[in-house]
Amino acid sequence: MNNSLENLKSAYREYLSTLSIGCLRSVGRMNGVEQATLKTKADLVERFISVLTGEIPPAKKSKRGAPVKNKYVNPLVFEKLQQIKMTYLASLPAPDSVSGEAPNVIKVRDSSDRTPPYYDREVYCGQLGRINGVPCLLPLSGREGTEERIVVSEAVLRSCDLRQGDIVSCRAERVQAALIASEVLTVNELPLGTERPVFEKCRAEIPEGKVSLFGKGAPVSMKYADWLVPFGLGQRYLIAGAAKTGKTSFLLDFARAFSANHPEIKLFILLLDRPPEAVSEFTEAAPGAQIVSATYDDDANFQLFMADFMLGRAKRFAESGYDVVLLVDSLDALTRAYREAEETETEALPEKGLNCAASRRIRQFFGSARRLKRAGSLSVVATVSCGSGNGADDFVAGELLSVASAVLFLDGDLAADRVYPAVDVRRSASDHSELLFGKEEMKTDAAARRYLSAKGKKALAKRISSAGTREDFAASLSAGAARSRQSDE
Repeated sequence: MNNSLENLKSAYREYLSTLSIGCLRSVGRMNGVEQATLKTKADLVERFISVLTGEIPPAKKSKRGAPVKNKYVNPLVFEKLQQIKMTYLASLPAPDSVSGEAPNVIKVRDSSDRTPPYYDREVYCGQLGRINGVPCLLPLSGREGTEERIVVSEAVLRSCDLRQGDIVSCRAERVQAALIASEVLTVNELPLGTERPVFEKCRAEIPEGKVSLFGKGAPVSMKYADWLVPFGLGQRYLIAGAAKTGKTSFLLDFARAFSANHPEIKLFILLLDRPPEAVSEFTEAAPGAQIVSATYDDDANFQLFMADFMLGRAKRFAESGYDVVLLVDSLDALTRAYREAEETETEALPEKGLNCAASRRIRQFFGSARRLKRAGSLSVVATVSCGSGNGADDFVAGELLSVASAVLFLDGDLAADRVYPAVDVRRSASDHSELLFGKEEMKTDAAARRYLSAKGKKALAKRISSAGTREDFAASLSAGAARSRQSDE
């Protein structure tokens, strides 16, 4: 403990010595250094360190003397002091294993002081991340709130096998004026000690078995996902189309379908560069989903943080044995954020405005979806723009189409004629659909594509909209084909 305290003092001393005497006096006055304006720089630094480490109490503010001429202090100074303190606290052992009292801290006790009962102690919950290299629990929304940050020591990380992105619930103890995680209760909603593999080291398998999304009261769009472009756990499912073809509306329907028909699936939603009302729509569509968002008011770095923040959580739940579905709107916004935030040595692609590093990272993000052997699965259902005349959008879509295991194209002509959902069935399909469909469903899919070739996309859309079940749809296709043969004869 004493060695750690000396290290803390040394870190404080090294940083404070770089500040000017004027800045030190201003910061010192704000932190309770007595007569800061009368001390030399070396004396002021040592006195300031004694106050910061609790060796001497901060002096009370006094109104005596002339008013201070310049009260401004660069806020980065306080952030650096906080970072030094947090790094020190993270290096301490867990509070329940700390022997003795914290150094130089006087505690006044009376008859009312007692340890609260076990069941009365507050439980904290957050996602494990790092701020300035210090492990701590972040709010589940990803945004800084009013709640106090919980520091997680390196000893707790190792003993509990905690990984970045884990959702941790714990109890905490106050040490040196900060809350330190003392007792981890659950990790990703499972008891502490539950064995789990590492996501990146798990063997990936081809998705098998369709997840039925068209249930009672489900929107018409889910008929396409059930009957023609099936969804399986572990898929990289891409919704592609030009602007105003209904990509976000289709993703909303996915959110409603998963929330209503499959509460056992963990539904995560990531919204990037979206207006606030879009966040409200998804919240209402899937009240049980976990949603993080970055609106167009947020900068590119924050959007990238939110994307990594949610993907890390999804991976941790998948390796813990859950089936996770991550809905993303949109991958175009994520690509723009990569392009804006990163200065790379890679040359931008000619006439595309997109560098190769951004292209690779967007493929890695979308390609994270997979079905894990002896664990859970991570599915990504995401929107992307294509066919809009923008070369960069078409390039991104082309890169993602090579990674996708299911693609649902939206047709601009159908959307222009107000035919919704505007699905281009001819270009839409799932890889290995024979593993997702049963025999009868495979026959229905083949019949639908033959009907499309004979009658056109508007006629097929009308058949799908009017059919109540897949059996009704298959029967209507058979009846239509029979009438066509009779007319030909």
